[in-house]
Amino acid sequence: MIFLFPSDYFNPKAVDEAYKKQAKSMLNAKFETAVVSLESLLTNSPKMSPILSSGSDVVYRGWMLSSSDYELPSPFGAGTLNRELLTARLN
Repeated sequence: MIFLFPSDYFNPKAVDEAYKKQAKSMLNAKFETAVVSLESLLTNSPKMSPILSSGSDVVYRGWMLSSSDYELPSPFGAGTLNRELLTARLN
């Protein structure tokens, strides 16, 4: 399971300051974490770091998104992130 956090605006590969404690706790508990640039969602081309593997179970932990933002195109070219329970499986 991977916990996905919003990235820092000025450093897109770092977790947003407001979520650093949560991200550190997840890493300490041996979970994987990744970040997504919320600004990139506006262009419908999400930028994530690191790139998530196909079939990854993802839990978004961050600022509220619009319902359409949860229907992100998969970075693998097929499928979308499913918005059920703010949890997704990349197809």
